[in-house]
Amino acid sequence: MCLPELTRRAQPERQADLTERERDVLTYLASGYRNDRIAHAMRISKVTVDFHIRNARRKLFARTREEAVALAIKAGLIEI
Repeated sequence: MCLPELTRRAQPERQADLTERERDVLTYLASGYRNDRIAHAMRISKVTVDFHIRNARRKLFARTREEAVALAIKAGLIEI
């Protein structure tokens, strides 16, 4: 028995089309940065950081930012 949601969520590599900025933001998150520090480091607004996190979560089928980071690492999209 296989639940569609579990199958879909277990395959983040299908959605490996993260932008460079989305990967950068996830890398900063993986390093423990808060959104305001990411914004400062990348010289973008906090709203833009939130936008990149939201898009990465959607593409990776992640419920949380932490899950998005874990899935991106697992799929080899970012390194820590």
